[in-house]
Amino acid sequence: MSARVKIAFKILWVTAFMFMQTHHAFPLDIRTVTSSSGALAWLAESHHLPIIVVDFALVGVGSASDPDDKQGLANFAAQMFLEGAGKFDATTFQEQLADIGATLTFAADRDALVGRLEVTREHRNRAFDLLRLALSQPRFDLDAIERIRIKRDAELARLDNDPAYAASLAWWKAAFPDHPYRNPPLGSREANGRIMASDLRHFQSRLSNAKLVVAAAGDVSAAELADLLDRGFQNASKKQGISALAKAEYQIFSPVAVRLPFPQSACVFGHPGASPTSTEYFPLLVLNHILGGGTLTSRLFVELRERKGLVYSIRTAAETLLQADLLIGRFATENAKAKTAIETVQAVWRRAAQGDISDEEIAAAKSYLKDMLPVSMDGTSAISAKLLAVQRMAQGIDYIQQWRNRIESIEPDLVRHTAKTTFSTDVLTFAIAGAPEGL
Repeated sequence: MSARVKIAFKILWVTAFMFMQTHHAFPLDIRTVTSSSGALAWLAESHHLPIIVVDFALVGVGSASDPDDKQGLANFAAQMFLEGAGKFDATTFQEQLADIGATLTFAADRDALVGRLEVTREHRNRAFDLLRLALSQPRFDLDAIERIRIKRDAELARLDNDPAYAASLAWWKAAFPDHPYRNPPLGSREANGRIMASDLRHFQSRLSNAKLVVAAAGDVSAAELADLLDRGFQNASKKQGISALAKAEYQIFSPVAVRLPFPQSACVFGHPGASPTSTEYFPLLVLNHILGGGTLTSRLFVELRERKGLVYSIRTAAETLLQADLLIGRFATENAKAKTAIETVQAVWRRAAQGDISDEEIAAAKSYLKDMLPVSMDGTSAISAKLLAVQRMAQGIDYIQQWRNRIESIEPDLVRHTAKTTFSTDVLTFAIAGAPEGL
């Protein structure tokens, strides 16, 4: 039996085992690991499965740092890090990962280049060697660059006719007209054609100055992870620092309509949120759940879907960025109903802003939220991802352990006070794409 077949059987066995098992994330023993070079990571060690998952972010080199004429550079580079490194061209590099059953991915959000490495325990050293190569010695071969350029161009062309994407672009541009957050992380087709190998090399050179944030979960000890950090992240502690973005000033604007020839309109709406380090954050999570937190009992769902038949679904969620904290909502509706749908969202928001929230609603939201976090952390990958997210929110290492207590301690009067002082239809903004009538 070949090495690849053996690895395939092992991965299949692990996947089947994970499917059959129910993993409870609480209690978790989360510890801080420091490598000899000074790299830091949070680790949730578990020996139930021979799997290691590492999530990481290089903060400061996200799409918000893209040059204005090269928007999408971070996203382009993220895809190129898998297109060959060191002595391995694109095909050979992928074969090297496949030979050990490892999965390596990269992406770029507004604030950071993010990545994930998943590998079986026995092949951890080789996997981290390949990670180091990808980050420190990407090849940027011209044929690979053109292949990724064509792939990105096709995706951007498809999105040109996507109402949901168009609405999102319009909302961010209107909400942050003077800040890099206004720019789409994927960039544009025009900018895609201008990105060259020299731009990608310059982007890669900036990685050594980005802030490294790492989370790991699975079958690895603290000492082993410390060694892997030095193995995978070159010069991890030698940061000169990247100039921080300015605070993103949220702008109020009248509803923006992007005209597209579709029978339905897609809408994105937003409102200032609260920093995860503020006293308003946890009450705001309760409020968000009551308003539109993704359940069939939220006020927005009941009012717009069940009572008025305006939408199929609607939900809101908190979004935390380095320089902005937001509540973002989305829905789609028939063009003839778009104006009524927006007015209904405003009415639901206005009622909450007046503090009209019952003790029963608050109790139900708290009951749901208390279990939401542990239920979502149902496996090694989910645990690692959450540990990274918590670090990026500037929360302490006890955040997950204290989650239930923090939710339970929220008093109803504090929720109503937060609604009155934080919510306002005056700063609730909308962008809609399609052929909405009356807008």
